[in-house]
This record gives sequence, C-alpha cells and structure tokens, in this order.
Amino acid sequence: MRFEAPDLICVRAHGNVTLAEMRDALAYQRAVGERQGRVFLLADMSALGTIDPRARQDVGIIRSIPYRGIAVHGASFQAKIVIKMLMVALRVFAPGADPHLHFFSTEAEARRWIAERRAALDREASGRS
Repeated sequence: MRFEAPDLICVRAHGNVTLAEMRDALAYQRAVGERQGRVFLLADMSALGTIDPRARQDVGIIRSIPYRGIAVHGASFQAKIVIKMLMVALRVFAPGADPHLHFFSTEAEARRWIAERRAALDREASGRS
C-alpha cells in the first residue's frame, strides 16, 4: 500500500487477506483520510486470493474513512461480489455513505476516473459547475 499526493491510496492485493491485514490497511486509510480530508482508493485486485470472512464482517471501520471514490481494477467475478457485499454492508451501517465504487479493466482507466471524479468534486467545492 502506498500514498500518492494529494489524496490517493494505492493497494495491490497479493494472495489471501487476513483479518489483521485488513484492519491494518483500514487503519492506514483512516489515518490518511483524517490528514487529507478525503481519500480515493485505487485497488489492484488481479492477484487477490480470498478475504478472511471475519475481515468482511469488520466493516464498521470503513464508515470512518472519507472515501470519495474507490476504483478497482483486475478483480475476478468472485472478488467483485465480495467487494460489492462490503459496500452494501457499509450502506446498511452508515446510511448516506456512498464511496462511489467502480470497477475497471485496467489501471489506466481507473486512474482516469479518479482524476475526473477529483476534478468534479473540486469544482463542486469551489462553486463552479
């Protein structure tokens, strides 16, 4: 996992994700969100194995992360289902939360979407359309 200024966290999943790894990753994302005011997440899931079921149930911390966009690329069909289930759980536990999750085939497409989303949010914040 790495940070790219001003507000992007890049994650590359390799193999199986344990509960401890998920909690560490979310704690890091929350810290970045607190420092930067918002977070965009670029997630490469092409080498993802499984996600510990306990980690999937630990969705509560996600609501404290100010996601403004989550761009996933390289995800298998199964990974997409698990990720979508996590987002449904987020909406149940944090009504009104909408991290704007999107799936892409390539990293370039995902980065392009993040740049467009960031620009739209910046325009909106400054009162321009």
